[in-house]
Amino acid sequence: MQVPEVFDISLSPFCLMRSGIKFPPIEEGWQLPGHGHTYQEALAHKGNVGFIAGSPMGEDVITIGLDQDKPALYQDIGIPPTTTWETRPGRLGMLFTCSGGLTDLRAEYNKKPDLAQFKFYKDGVGVGELKLERCYQVIPNSWKYLDPEDGGQRVNYKITDTRSPAHIDVYALMHSIMDIPGISLKMKPKPVKPVPIAPIVEKAVYRPVGNSQPPSTQYALAALLTELGATERAQPGSRFDQVYKSACALGEFIGAGLLPEVPTFNSLIEAAQNAGLTTGEAIKSATNGIAKGKMNPRGSA
Repeated sequence: MQVPEVFDISLSPFCLMRSGIKFPPIEEGWQLPGHGHTYQEALAHKGNVGFIAGSPMGEDVITIGLDQDKPALYQDIGIPPTTTWETRPGRLGMLFTCSGGLTDLRAEYNKKPDLAQFKFYKDGVGVGELKLERCYQVIPNSWKYLDPEDGGQRVNYKITDTRSPAHIDVYALMHSIMDIPGISLKMKPKPVKPVPIAPIVEKAVYRPVGNSQPPSTQYALAALLTELGATERAQPGSRFDQVYKSACALGEFIGAGLLPEVPTFNSLIEAAQNAGLTTGEAIKSATNGIAKGKMNPRGSA
C-alpha cells in the first residue's frame, strides 16, 4: 500500500488499522505523544492508515483536517486549495496547517482542553467534521466497504490534490462553516418507527422465498437480524454482555464464510451504539466476541 508523499510531513505521525477498517487502530494509546508511527512505517504497513490531526510541526504549527460529507455545502466559504482526497464517491477529506486558534475555539464553544473534533449536522444528518486534536483521518490508499444501504461494495480512498497543506486560520474556518445555513453542532433526533424484528426473522428462517440464496446463507442472514435486534433491545446492565454474546454467534458464521466480517462487525457496533453503549465499549465487546466465535466456525465438528 502506497501512502502519497504529500503526507510525509515533519513530525506528523500515523496510526495503523486493519485492511478495510476505519476504527479502531490496531494499537491502544495511538493518540498519545510518542505512540504514532513514522511515514516509513506507514508505507510498510499492510492495512489502512490514519493521519493524526493536531501533530506538531514546530513553532506552534499543527495539522488539522476537514472531512466534507456534503462538499457542495462548503463551496462558497472560501476554503483554499489544499491536500485533498476522496473518502468515497462524493465525499472529501482535506488537510491544512494552522498556528494557534484552538484556545479561542475551546473558550467560545465551552470545550475541554482535550478537544478532538467538531461534528457538523444539517437536517439531522452528518455533513462533515473538523478534526483538531487526538483524532485522525483515514487517508489513501486505504479502503473500506460502503454501508449496506449504499451498496456494500469496496471503495478506495483516492488522492485528488497533491499540493502541500494550505495554512489557514482555524478560528475563521470554524466560523465560516457555522455560518453555512442550516449547519449545527447538534444532531436533531429523527423519529424512529419501531420495526418488529421477530416476524422478519421468522419469515427468513422458516419460510424463505425463492432460491436466490442457499439455505445456509439465508439462515446466516436471519441470525444476523436476530442478533442485531437482541443487541438493540438490550437493557442497561446487560448490554456489554449481549454484544459479546451476539458477536460470538455471528463470529461462528464469519468463520464459516457465511457472513462478511467487516460489514457484520460495523453493523453490530451500530446496534450496540443504538442500545446506549459507548463506541469503545461496543468495539471491545464485539472484537472479543467475533474472535471467539471464529474459533468455532458454524458447521465444524
